[in-house]
Amino acid sequence: MGISEFFTVSQRAEISETGGGHNQKGIEFQKNWALIKMLEMESNNSEDFLFLFEAVQDIAILDSEIDPKKIKLFQLKKKDRGEWSWSGLSCLSKPEDPQKKKKSKRKSIPLESIKSSPIGKLYNAVDAFKTMSSEGRFVSNSGCDLLMKDGSNAATSTMVSLDMLPTEFSDLLVKALQSFDPNGSLPDTSKLYIEKVSIPVDDPVPYSIGKACEFLRNRSPLHAGQAQSFVESLLIKITPLGARTETCRNFEEMRYRHGFGRKNFQAALNSLEKIIDPTPYYDSWLNQLQKEGFNLIEITAIRIALTEISRRKLSGTNLKEDIEIEMEVKKLLPVNPIPPILQPWLETLTASLAEMFPHEKKAKLRAYILCGAIEQCVDLT
Repeated sequence: MGISEFFTVSQRAEISETGGGHNQKGIEFQKNWALIKMLEMESNNSEDFLFLFEAVQDIAILDSEIDPKKIKLFQLKKKDRGEWSWSGLSCLSKPEDPQKKKKSKRKSIPLESIKSSPIGKLYNAVDAFKTMSSEGRFVSNSGCDLLMKDGSNAATSTMVSLDMLPTEFSDLLVKALQSFDPNGSLPDTSKLYIEKVSIPVDDPVPYSIGKACEFLRNRSPLHAGQAQSFVESLLIKITPLGARTETCRNFEEMRYRHGFGRKNFQAALNSLEKIIDPTPYYDSWLNQLQKEGFNLIEITAIRIALTEISRRKLSGTNLKEDIEIEMEVKKLLPVNPIPPILQPWLETLTASLAEMFPHEKKAKLRAYILCGAIEQCVDLT
């Protein structure tokens, strides 16, 4: 029932999303928010979830991939400076302060203007669901400069419900939302929220890596050092889901093109857990090479290359030349046993690879040799 209702609602042109509505910063903000939300839901032991990107609003989260009963809709809007205003969120005039005796003579904006506003679009989507329990959240890195009826301010609160607005704002909002269906029931503003998050819009990935590291320390401590690779691999999987603009013929096609569920998240986590974090082994070998005469610049370059190799392996994005180098290393190692003194051995093998791959950096070739040698010594898979 829930799946059928979702697909039906998604086919309504005034409610559905078609992708491409954000600039690059907005896209990165949306993807990283989704990733962090998945980490949060998995940490809270959610039984199931399904994220659908650019299907209904920016992101829709169903509580089940098979038989959803609840849906949360999210509009995600980054803001480079300042706070959101009432008019910016609602496209309505700010109501008169009831404490002021002298009334303003300014002309009010028509109530129907709310239909093109962030709050109006969110409400219209939330209200379209009659079978599933639904709610909507406007999420941004900036708060909204609104004083709530309990004295709190939406600019500094992490999340507030719009039914907590002062009476003059609440009455105006309800009247405006009624313009969607003048003969319908009274709009329920308790289903609408404004949420402020701490994700930096200029460079959100390091923040996501920090959150992933926290998650892995609790869930899989041996892999906490691979948080960056984990985040990058998830972002690679999420990125195409909000970019598809073709019309879907059914929910299964929509799920394939726009969906990322808990089983996808767990598959990515299982892939990570099958790979033992090689960092401690890298450290041992690089420390040995430094003692044997490699300078700090050489060691740093190799370490960076090793990190890139690990990232590509985890995300499954090896380039053609990387695969070729790895294959040649596997041929060289059996006929060049690892000796107690590493430096002459490493330089000999690096020279051999350099003849086959003259355009590759020496640090990258050294890194592939060390990676292959360590895999010989320790079963990393």
